Amino acid sequence: MGLYSATLPTMIDTVLRAVGEAVPAAAAAGHHASFSAHWFYGTDPATDELYQHLDTGHGGWGASADADGAGPYKTMAHGDTLDVPVEMQERCACC
Repeated sequence: MGLYSATLPTMIDTVLRAVGEAVPAAAAAGHHASFSAHWFYGTDPATDELYQHLDTGHGGWGASADADGAGPYKTMAHGDTLDVPVEMQERCACC
């Protein structure tokens, strides 16, 4: 399971695809797979303070025959951690 962030989601989607082919009504579509990351940083021109932000990309689970997919989540490799809205992140003064 080295580099689990790519291997685990691929294994999960492979099982979902096999179930979908055997019993289409019982399976959901695959989820958004492996995670990505975005990082930005700079200097606030008003205060000359440094800032940075690092987070993983988000997605969701695929839909089933009778329901929309869930989300936004980080990947299965993150334990389906819910997305934290940017408004909450901006209010955090502990960065």
